[in-house]
Amino acid sequence: MEKSFIINEQQEQLQLNDNQLEIYNNREILREAKQLRQHKTKLEQRMKILEDHNKQLGKQLKRSKQLLFKEVRNVFMIISIFSLIFSLLHIIYAVQLIGILIDRQVIKIF
Repeated sequence: MEKSFIINEQQEQLQLNDNQLEIYNNREILREAKQLRQHKTKLEQRMKILEDHNKQLGKQLKRSKQLLFKEVRNVFMIISIFSLIFSLLHIIYAVQLIGILIDRQVIKIF
């Protein structure tokens, strides 16, 4: 009888240990689940920040392209003006040269 009492007591102790282990495992799982939820929340917040930042960068890029296009148009306009001025100077020089040649009677008009 004493042996069966000891065996029963040991079995109860083992069951108690198993229950404690299960409770510990459940607590550990719950702790890990809580950490994972917190990590997920932080990642979602970070993702939102990155999406907002990406939108801002997109707007800045669009504005930079607009400014660049405007500057390119201005450069082409300046090049066109210089080209026109150069052409006018070339014509003026040609007219002056013709005038000199007429004065020297190298070229006769009438």
